[in-house]
Amino acid sequence: AADLPPSASWWRRELSGLDGWEPLPYELYACALHGCGGLNVSGAPWAQLRYLWGMQVSADNTTMALTLRLPIDPFSHAGTRWLGDFRAAITAAQAEADVEYVRAVAPIDLPRIALALGAANVLDAEAAVMATLPLMAGVTLGVVFILVTAAFRSLVVPLRAVLSISLTLAWVYGFLVAVYQHGLLAWTGIPAFQPAPQGLSWMTPVLSFAVMVGLGLDYDVFLLTRIYEERTNGMGDRASIVRGLVHSGNIITAAGCIMAIAFTGLLINATPALNQLAAALVASVLLDTFVVRTLLLPSVMGLLGSWNWWPRRMPPVALGVDWATRASVAEGDAGAAPAPADAPRPINDA
Repeated sequence: AADLPPSASWWRRELSGLDGWEPLPYELYACALHGCGGLNVSGAPWAQLRYLWGMQVSADNTTMALTLRLPIDPFSHAGTRWLGDFRAAITAAQAEADVEYVRAVAPIDLPRIALALGAANVLDAEAAVMATLPLMAGVTLGVVFILVTAAFRSLVVPLRAVLSISLTLAWVYGFLVAVYQHGLLAWTGIPAFQPAPQGLSWMTPVLSFAVMVGLGLDYDVFLLTRIYEERTNGMGDRASIVRGLVHSGNIITAAGCIMAIAFTGLLINATPALNQLAAALVASVLLDTFVVRTLLLPSVMGLLGSWNWWPRRMPPVALGVDWATRASVAEGDAGAAPAPADAPRPINDA
């Protein structure tokens, strides 16, 4: 006890983990816990030792937590591989022969050794979330299919909606991989578009998935509802699509631009995960606004025609003749007599 350093600053330096740190011997912990002859162990350094012991050792003194400091980033790909390799080594060492050998040479209970806390907990949470992400995506898209089916009483409309949303998701995630893992936009010099050392954050697809599905479905249903109303009011299939796009397209465009501007604010943030989330949401909104809802949806519905509403029977075209029907009539009855000059003009021609 006479050899113990008396300086409290020495204790703080030794316990802080700075350069030159060396493990403290067990005898010092024993003195702090149980006393050491006539030595006064009521000072701050001894209290720090008792605190460290309580943080690392269980109440019954049978389990100890050790901190491993790696020479690599534990959240990098190399750190993830190290975690898997280390746990595999623990599992291999817990074979019966190795357990008996270790017990014979050291008081270590190998079956109870585990690697946890710190980066290990984060990586375990990431693995658990990513393992359930496909199920969550399937359930979400399944609920979308059921709700759209119930709303429009059609099987083709919800199937087309799910496929268009899935296409948007695939485009956006491919864009993120190209930007943040392969440096597609690194030439711009914009900090938010520089490739991240750890690649694409695992939180980005998890957090952005539900938002992108919600926005895509919102714009889809907004346009589809107007087309549906025009069709049930007696308009033809293609005419309903045109009128629905004309009357609601500008609103969808304005809403998409507002959302894109709002999400762009996250690109200014210095956190890579927030940059990636903002890029995903902005790309999704712009794709939905200017490609999917403006070009893809009307084109597909125009090609499907009356099959859009299958198996539901839509009312017959009452307001004039549909464009597709008029074109087929013109081709089949080229010699037919022209309509009277005073005949009313079909509304579909407007």
